[in-house]
Amino acid sequence: DATPPPDAVGEFRVVTNNMSAEYGRAAGATVNVVYQSGSNQTHGSGWYFLRDTSLNATGFFKPTTGEKPPLERNQFGGVIGGPVIKNKAFFFADYEGFRQTRKTTVASTIATPTQRQGVLSVTVTDPRTGAVYPAGTPVPMTAFARQVLSGLPDTNVAGASNNYVLLQEFTNDTDKAGGKLDIQLSPGLSAFGRYGWRNLATEDQPNIPLPSGGDGNGAIYARNRQFAFGTTWVPDS
Repeated sequence: DATPPPDAVGEFRVVTNNMSAEYGRAAGATVNVVYQSGSNQTHGSGWYFLRDTSLNATGFFKPTTGEKPPLERNQFGGVIGGPVIKNKAFFFADYEGFRQTRKTTVASTIATPTQRQGVLSVTVTDPRTGAVYPAGTPVPMTAFARQVLSGLPDTNVAGASNNYVLLQEFTNDTDKAGGKLDIQLSPGLSAFGRYGWRNLATEDQPNIPLPSGGDGNGAIYARNRQFAFGTTWVPDS
């Protein structure tokens, strides 16, 4: 969803128990967020947050190359609000962009070059035929199995487990924005309209390269659009 940035939040409230029927029934808490409104004066703000690989510690887990897992994060945006018609109509708008590329050290267990030839270190019994293949004896494989095993990368760490380590890359490019118009129709009647959108593009590298590897969300693209309209009437006392 097009969640507003902190600078576009006018008020929020956390309801943890004794919720009214409008919130339904759910575990945990309900968070109500009130979107900011404009006023008779024009105000705005901007921000830019940066995280860079050179500012980070290497961490306990690092790849076989000794390279520091990189993290590049840029988060930026701004808000602005003000009058359309003094004392009658007001606008407020926000935008936020997010760009992140990070890599994390991931260890996987894959077949060793010897195992890819069907040679295992334990005795194998074929449950279909009862044939026994002693340790160190090649086990027959189908053409498909040979093709899948041949598509695996070479191991880069010694041992039979956690023998393939790489820096798994994750990218996230997000843009989101929103706008609101408040109108005071009369002393006791007001109305508002709000529109928000978000575009998301992420890509998760598999921890074992394709074509025989996998595991990961791959490429995800999402587009969200939302519109809200409401009125408030306060009768004369």
